[in-house]
Amino acid sequence: MELHQLRYFCAVAETGSFSRAAERSHVAQPSLSQQILKLEDELGARLFDRLGRSVRLTDLGKAFLPRARAVLRELEAAKGDVVERKDSITGSLSVGVIPTIAPYLLPEVTPALSKNWPKLKLVFREEKTEQVVRDLESGALDAGLVALEADLGDLAREVVMKDPFVVALPRGHALAKKKTDRFASMRDMHRALAQARNDVQDTPAPQIKKRSRSASHGHNGRFFSLWRVTLLPLRVIRSAP
Repeated sequence: MELHQLRYFCAVAETGSFSRAAERSHVAQPSLSQQILKLEDELGARLFDRLGRSVRLTDLGKAFLPRARAVLRELEAAKGDVVERKDSITGSLSVGVIPTIAPYLLPEVTPALSKNWPKLKLVFREEKTEQVVRDLESGALDAGLVALEADLGDLAREVVMKDPFVVALPRGHALAKKKTDRFASMRDMHRALAQARNDVQDTPAPQIKKRSRSASHGHNGRFFSLWRVTLLPLRVIRSAP
């Protein structure tokens, strides 16, 4: 017994005509009629009484119809369940995020993630890069969002975004007056800043900004103040009120 035979049988029963059933099923009438005959032969019973151009169900056909419909409904339900599970992500996803990114990126992406995968439970943990890497290696985290400069060893990685830095400095600063070679003048700062570019401490950004006004050395993170110069990710500037 084939599923398409059950579909043809239900179509004939519902339309009362082989020709209309064939039209609805998008097959040639002789092919449909042949499949109905094969179904009747397999069941060993006549399902329809042929009355010229019309047909009607026999008593056995009437008894068989709800069973055939039930099989087709179950098939459609099973297909729908498979499609839903295939296109849906369920379970829990633990993501480690460095503090530089967390306050500015997560409010943007979390609503979209929840909308597209409502059955996915997202768990974000704010950690320094070194801790995120350790947790990924140990299996405590499923994924991590860290800076491009991070040493990830053998961990698989994918660049998901790039956020340029902005140089913020007071009016009248020597670097602000330069039209060209401004960044070359910052060469002496590079070594002091390179070590600090991986992470930011857990200090909230407003406190870091406040502290940076009087700081004379680099802050250990992506927010620094050195010689009255502050480097900030562009996303931080855009998210400021």
